[in-house]
Amino acid sequence: DVDPDAVDIVLNLDGKFAIPGLWDMHIHLRGGAGLIDANERWLRQYLGFGITAVREAGGDMPESVVHWKSSIAQGLINGPRIYSALLKLDGPGTRQSGSLPIGSRADIDAALESLQSLGADFIKLYDMSFPPDLFLETLRRTDALQLRTAAHAPLYVPFRDIVDAGLDSIEHVYFIAKATNPNDAALSGRMHRFEPFDSLAYYTEYSKMTNLVDQDYARETFRRMARQGTAMVPTLAIERQITDYLTGRLEESPREQQTPLAIRETLEEGAEFMDYDPDASREAFLWPLEHAAPFIAMAADEGVTILAGSDTGAGNAWMYPGDSLHQELELLVEHGLSPLQALLELLVEHG
Repeated sequence: DVDPDAVDIVLNLDGKFAIPGLWDMHIHLRGGAGLIDANERWLRQYLGFGITAVREAGGDMPESVVHWKSSIAQGLINGPRIYSALLKLDGPGTRQSGSLPIGSRADIDAALESLQSLGADFIKLYDMSFPPDLFLETLRRTDALQLRTAAHAPLYVPFRDIVDAGLDSIEHVYFIAKATNPNDAALSGRMHRFEPFDSLAYYTEYSKMTNLVDQDYARETFRRMARQGTAMVPTLAIERQITDYLTGRLEESPREQQTPLAIRETLEEGAEFMDYDPDASREAFLWPLEHAAPFIAMAADEGVTILAGSDTGAGNAWMYPGDSLHQELELLVEHGLSPLQALLELLVEHG
């Protein structure tokens, strides 16, 4: 019994259903100055898939992201609401464009002050070259300042230490291996023998951890995460795409032709990364969905908030705005969450 004169629009949804606008909790707006216009065009595609807000986990065009955020809020351009880290924090030798280098405690304060002045909504910590003591000190500092944080879990820092230091969300499913391994501290110490940017060596060594999983240890880690309020953003969809690619099952997506050419070229480069050593890549990259993803349901059962994020962004092959999040929601259900849980986790976190 709605009075048509009391509302702007009345829709007849008889026989249909409705859900709230979705959040994509892990995307990237990046690629340098030459991709700014392409990212703005790509950003608009989220709305067509029911995604009305995105959590941008660090890129290299902070001024543009701030501009888009303001313009969308004012209704000047179309796009989802943006909640952004703007830039990442990493060690002094980082090769990630858009990263602020942390080599001392003074660098921590300077970086946090800079990000706050730029208007960052949360702080993103990366894992390629961050000194372990400074990684933990940054988390303790942001926790004291009541700044929200998201991070990769460096292979060389014990997982529980990261949680105890105040991390608000852990990004990507493959880090769950460290949460389930009672030998994590010793294994973390061994990681220092690898070059910081030898990603394949990291993955290969990391995959060995899955043979050392302890169910009771895992549950206690997840309970610790729940008490601390540390959420998990698995980004399963990109792991599924990688798996399908390496096993020859990847299907061509019509979304590729809807992607700005300049970004499409970076997605092709992302695929080439896994081709330089196919046998080693297959062994190292295929295990996350088989060995780590099954722990998502256990984490949820112990009270850990699970958030849906796609990891869409320039350089991340086969990931496209919108339907990649739909795939993520399907995969969360496939790995033990109910459809309602997959949706409600987003509402509980961001209401």
